[in-house]
Amino acid sequence: MVSSLLINPMKKICLLLLYMFICNVAFSQNYTPRYKSSWKEVDNYIRGQWDNQLTKSNEMPNIYIGAWPYLPFMFYWDTYFTNLGLYIHNFETVAKWNTENLLSVVDKFGYMGNAAVTSWGMNRSQPPYLSSMVRDVFEQFGSKDTAFLRKAYPILRKEYLFWTDTSK
Repeated sequence: MVSSLLINPMKKICLLLLYMFICNVAFSQNYTPRYKSSWKEVDNYIRGQWDNQLTKSNEMPNIYIGAWPYLPFMFYWDTYFTNLGLYIHNFETVAKWNTENLLSVVDKFGYMGNAAVTSWGMNRSQPPYLSSMVRDVFEQFGSKDTAFLRKAYPILRKEYLFWTDTSK
């Protein structure tokens, strides 16, 4: 039953976001999901689909998981929430690759647009989640990867200036 609901990749992402929200609520207060008996099935389905969602683009330095499989671009905050699911399911390296890809976009353009597509996705942006993604990578890999943090800092500064510099 669950697999028939998740044919559309966007439905998968929405279901993952809903799942993560429910998990967050469940851990923060006494909450019992209405369909609690289905969550294990949903979790197993999502866990089994990560490898099928890997995408490669010539515009990005690493493979990634985007909002829709096999499309050559990434959305900004979708990537943040995708990374949270990747961490839950122990796909830390893919989450790091996603973060490195977004860092490469900010390094090139000074900000991350709505989507990493120059023809239409860079004319607007979404709330800045990249520093949170970098923090998450650092927390996952810790002192084993200080080079990542040294590389990320000046790029995060570019994004910070994009959001705070009102002189333009």
